[in-house]
Amino acid sequence: MSDVNWRLAMRSLKRDLRAADVRALFIALVLAVAASTMIAFFLDRLERGLERQAGQMLGGDLVLEQRDPFSEELRERLESAGFVLSDQIDLVSMISRDGRFQPASLKAVDEVYPHYGVSYVDFGNGTEQIASGPPPGEAWADPRLMELVEIELGDRVQVGQTELTVSGIIEREADQSGGFGNFNPRLMMNTADVEATGLVQEGSRIEFEILAAGAPAALDQVQGLLAELRRDGVEVRDVRVDRPQLGNALQRAESYLGLAGLAAVLLAGVAVAMSTRRYVERHLDTAALLRCFGASQRQLVTIFTLQLLGLALVAAVIGALLGLLGQAVLIWLLVSFLPMTLPPPGLMPWG
Repeated sequence: MSDVNWRLAMRSLKRDLRAADVRALFIALVLAVAASTMIAFFLDRLERGLERQAGQMLGGDLVLEQRDPFSEELRERLESAGFVLSDQIDLVSMISRDGRFQPASLKAVDEVYPHYGVSYVDFGNGTEQIASGPPPGEAWADPRLMELVEIELGDRVQVGQTELTVSGIIEREADQSGGFGNFNPRLMMNTADVEATGLVQEGSRIEFEILAAGAPAALDQVQGLLAELRRDGVEVRDVRVDRPQLGNALQRAESYLGLAGLAAVLLAGVAVAMSTRRYVERHLDTAALLRCFGASQRQLVTIFTLQLLGLALVAAVIGALLGLLGQAVLIWLLVSFLPMTLPPPGLMPWG
């Protein structure tokens, strides 16, 4: 490709922009790209937002649960795949204070908890958003437990063989996972205090969990390991598999918006076809003159290809920017209907 061909193509494109058919072709390309990228940006943000919400509901992108502690070998394999691990212990036991006894669901979390979201806790000065669990020696109780056992902030409660200070009233936990044990009032504590309670013994109603947070590539990397764990009786919850209602919502949104985007692209395609036909008819004489002046067929193909590629490139850039702006407007219009805050736009839709 010579500089002569490039200069001739750009000069011809600049002159052709005055023609109505080229302007129509340019506008049609811009609208087609804008429609497709707007929907791609919106769906990408919606999908990542739903996955993040599902991860918050599960407590992580991957959750492993069994009745016995997990091995260090398993932890090392998950960490080598790129996961950040958080330990959690769930058990049901009796707590007491001043002769009052109450069955409660105990949830012990470590310093890494939570991977996603925040807990809403009242420490006596109004509800605060806390991205951690209670420190060692302290516990957070839900309002129902506070009422049943008549606990006030600062009181100490007996949990197994140890006492913990109730320092907060937990209004909502960062992760929303739970089972039948959640019918009981709840008490959140630190995993460092579990051994002192003496509750971990044969016959205890206890579940050990690993909450793992990682990229989708990390989940793909451990699929073979997860299959082995399922065969061994470990309960495995995957953010992409175990929240089908979120997946169905995303699939419906993709179908609806994809249909709308397809209609816009088809209309733009009709305009492109009509403009292209007029463009070709108008350049037949130009091509004939160039051939008369000695231009080869290969040169003509190169010139018109460069001209159309330049037109398409500019239209694609402008259309992508309009799509980015359009998805921001779309989200602004739908913000009251969205149950979550969407992450910022990613790079994939630009492709």
